[in-house]
Amino acid sequence: MIDVKRAAFGATIGNMLEFYDFITYSFFAIQIGHTFFPAQSEYGSLMLSLATFGADSSRGRSAASLLGTFSDRVGRRPAMLLSFAMMGGASSCCR
Repeated sequence: MIDVKRAAFGATIGNMLEFYDFITYSFFAIQIGHTFFPAQSEYGSLMLSLATFGADSSRGRSAASLLGTFSDRVGRRPAMLLSFAMMGGASSCCR
């Protein structure tokens, strides 16, 4: 039987980790916009910065949906290994 307190604690920690990047990015959105998207107006660079964040957020949701479907069909372990392989491949190709 599932321990309710342990499950609630795990869900809380998971949500904290998920929203950490949202909070950090939104806090530094203006600086990121100035650094990576120098535009003629501050509003333009901020909007480009936030659009990048939105594109990444939607990409993550669609990837989670595809990986979840793969996990349901094949199993958790192959889905986790595929996820690790894709993260490692993305990290190694850019260096």
